[in-house]
Amino acid sequence: MKNKLKLFTLSVMFLFTFSCNNDESIKTEESLLYKTESSAIMTKQYNYIGNPYESVGQFHNSFLDYYFESDNSDEISDIAELAVSFYKDQNNTNPLDYIQYPNIIADVNYSINNTVSETINKLNNQGVISNVTKNYLNQIFDILSAAEASGDINNFINEVENIEEEMLEADLNDADKKILLPVISVAKYSSNYWNEVYISLSASSPNGKTDNLLRAKQAIHIAGVDLNAQITASIWAGPFAGIIASSASAKEAKRIGYK
Repeated sequence: MKNKLKLFTLSVMFLFTFSCNNDESIKTEESLLYKTESSAIMTKQYNYIGNPYESVGQFHNSFLDYYFESDNSDEISDIAELAVSFYKDQNNTNPLDYIQYPNIIADVNYSINNTVSETINKLNNQGVISNVTKNYLNQIFDILSAAEASGDINNFINEVENIEEEMLEADLNDADKKILLPVISVAKYSSNYWNEVYISLSASSPNGKTDNLLRAKQAIHIAGVDLNAQITASIWAGPFAGIIASSASAKEAKRIGYK
């Protein structure tokens, strides 16, 4: 009964998010969120503080579980197809009604081959994001860079949660909210997901601290790819953006052998 209640609650949250982004009425059918016992969704109890885009991060982690338990090809086109199939199965909605595969593939490629800072500056220079959004995203990038240099993933997680609280208390306009709140949701869930992978790998590490420091830095690096994809996808992909972000981090994790 508790599991059913969790599934129902997460489904309602996602449908609310979808409605907010697409100006549609809230659907009543229940959507089954794919979860496993290894998922950060299951093992960490988040302090939900009112982010209306919480479910973007939840579905992000859910797709990562689904991908790594599937026949997980590292071809971007295959990952994109799996992402669309997953989204359709879970939400009874076809993202191809408003996006195309080349857009997904381009976003994943861009997020892997460019830095978060480059993305932020590009979007701001193009007038796509405001200076307010740019400043908040730069805050996240600064703590990401510091964490990747030090390997302190727990500090990154704590700082992300602090920034989320700051955003929710700020007087943001709707345009800023639609970019920043999904981004911080993915940053929170992604960092916890890859931290759990890091903990699992560290437990079996034969070389102790040396291996563990490298793996911590890799976990933060992958979370940065997540963040980069989410920033760009938030502009055009609506509620599917979190799945695009997880597609990018899945590809990068496979590339560096991290999972």
